[in-house]
Amino acid sequence: MSVSSLKVPKKLLHINKTAYTDKWVKETYSYFHLFDCNVSLAAPCQGNLGKNDLANWKAKAISLSYNIKNKGLIAGRKELVRIANEEYGLTVPGRLSLDNKCKDIDDIFVF
Repeated sequence: MSVSSLKVPKKLLHINKTAYTDKWVKETYSYFHLFDCNVSLAAPCQGNLGKNDLANWKAKAISLSYNIKNKGLIAGRKELVRIANEEYGLTVPGRLSLDNKCKDIDDIFVF
């Protein structure tokens, strides 16, 4: 296990931001410090400060989900281009450069 790996429970983060309910935020706040070095407490503060702590954790979790999904989409698109070029030998007819291989997802699919 690498030094930078984090051990978190299964299904900590959600795909859909509406799944980040008040109940979820309270039950999982103890993991916030693993994703933000500015958080030192494993429990939110009391009173209004605690509400801010919970809101910050919810915002961080939504941001993590968004970033992970986007990185996955980018990696998936690159893999589709690689498969089109290497496994199927697809080319783009009429391209003026000598390299007529597919460069991006738009060379392969119509959206």
